[in-house]
Amino acid sequence: MHKLLFQTLQAKKQEKIVHPYLQEEVEIGLLPHIQAMLLARHLRGTCAAIWPNTHRF
Repeated sequence: MHKLLFQTLQAKKQEKIVHPYLQEEVEIGLLPHIQAMLLARHLRGTCAAIWPNTHRF
């Protein structure tokens, strides 16, 4: 049971979507990293606004 759950999760993380702000195809597993980079840019002042990821899984 746990092995199947882990395999399903790994497969889901490898699926690709188009990020709404970057307009690039990214893997779902990289979304937390990408959102953290966008937040850091906003806090440094190099990015005007924060675009939340509203993708439903």
